Amino acid sequence: MEARALVDSVVGRADAAGLHSLAIEARQVAGSMAELAGDSSVAEVLLREAMVEAGAAALDDIAADAAIELTLVVGKSLGRHVEALRIGEVAEMFVRRIGQVDRPRHARLLAHMAWARHMSGELREALALEERAVEILRRELGETHPDLVLATDHLASLRRSRGSTRRR
Repeated sequence: MEARALVDSVVGRADAAGLHSLAIEARQVAGSMAELAGDSSVAEVLLREAMVEAGAAALDDIAADAAIELTLVVGKSLGRHVEALRIGEVAEMFVRRIGQVDRPRHARLLAHMAWARHMSGELREALALEERAVEILRRELGETHPDLVLATDHLASLRRSRGSTRRR
């Protein structure tokens, strides 16, 4: 919790000093930390604030990262899959604006959206998204990168799900 208190302090001090971009980025970090600590409701509030404020201030890198993380929080942790997909569409807009399509940041978004599609019963769409994420990570990060290993595992899990639904 020391790290969270430090981030909260940075947000307050940055706001007080008029350092708006630093305060927004600190909110995004605080939201990510809240999710890691298991406080998804707090994470949602902080990440949504960071996404909206960063977008309004044309801080598209921060807005993209906040929206991508928010897609995961809302979809996976809070189980609101349809809402996660809508947030993912906003994240996609930011990813495009910062020229990160088909880059690792985009792959992370695609994987989060694949989860939400899968949980919404859209297995075919989930597979297509996860396959694209794996392709991007393989090309951008190489065969041995941990992110690729994790994405490949998720893809295998989706394929197993598809196989189990076909046998029914």
